[in-house]
Amino acid sequence: MTVPSWPAEMPYPQRTSYRSQRFDARRKTTFDAGPPGRSRRFSAVGRTIALTFRLTALRAAVFERFYVDTCAEGSLPFWMPDYMIDGIPLLTETGAQLLDENGVPLLCSKIMLVAWGDETPTQSNVKLLERDVSFEVIELP
Repeated sequence: MTVPSWPAEMPYPQRTSYRSQRFDARRKTTFDAGPPGRSRRFSAVGRTIALTFRLTALRAAVFERFYVDTCAEGSLPFWMPDYMIDGIPLLTETGAQLLDENGVPLLCSKIMLVAWGDETPTQSNVKLLERDVSFEVIELP
């Protein structure tokens, strides 16, 4: 089975609504005497990411088709750009921007394997030309 990729025509999410929270990888241990301690439960830690996109009616239809058809109503994982890193310019130790041989700036790129969150995506007023689509994804470790 091939893992689908996030549609390339989607815009970046709204920065004000982007939230990311790592899972708690600690285990609380209690002792017969003294304060409780903490240890690592596992080494690979995922995170929950909340996103809101401002989409035109056409892009909202692309998103809906991706969610319903490609990801089988949100039951399949998919590859998605990590918007905290993707598109940031690469810099040298002195802070100068790195360029390729043609003078084009080099940019960071990271994709992550994610699964849909517990709640289904919500859309703002669907009669407007632009609408907000909000959902959560879970980055898989």
